[in-house]
Amino acid sequence: MEPHWTTIGIFWVTVLVCAATIGATAVNMILYRSQTDPEVIVYTKHDPKRPTIISLVIENIGRGVAHDIRFYSSEKIPYGAFGWEAISADKIEWMTYGPLCSGIPSLPPGGRREMDWGQYAGLRSIISDRSISVRATFKAKCRFSYDLMTISTYSTIDIASYENTVAHMDNEPQKIREELAKIGKALGALGSRSHPLAVTLTNKIESA
Repeated sequence: MEPHWTTIGIFWVTVLVCAATIGATAVNMILYRSQTDPEVIVYTKHDPKRPTIISLVIENIGRGVAHDIRFYSSEKIPYGAFGWEAISADKIEWMTYGPLCSGIPSLPPGGRREMDWGQYAGLRSIISDRSISVRATFKAKCRFSYDLMTISTYSTIDIASYENTVAHMDNEPQKIREELAKIGKALGALGSRSHPLAVTLTNKIESA
């Protein structure tokens, strides 16, 4: 006896409903993890207080705590590459200590570690146009469980992209005001009663 078309239709509708349910559950899980999982990245930036210095930053930009963080780079990472000129091969220092080498026990959301990496000329002479890939592995709490799952993220650091870029100090107008205030205070001290200050103004008019 051949199956009735109604039965076949119900079967496929059921299959489609199950597939849609599974898909919706997967999407919800992905959205949930994006809102609760940690995400540890490594990047570079200008130091706003010392514009010529480029910093290496490790930051947890996710929303969960990252535990037992370890880092693995595609090549050795230079360190302390300061100077306005190229660094010779025999004077290159490599990173052998610090969080990128020893890891970080835990990092809360928004937590970071920041290190002086070097200056453009020194770093460029070592890295040139290459990019260094950094893989971070860490553990995060699973949903509805006390177990920790392992997560990996990938970052890329370079120096070539800083070519022809401009760095400014933070709050420059405020710093200018502070310097002017220091000058005014110094002039005031010179013109005090104990240290009289005489200022002579001379007008010179030249005849045509």
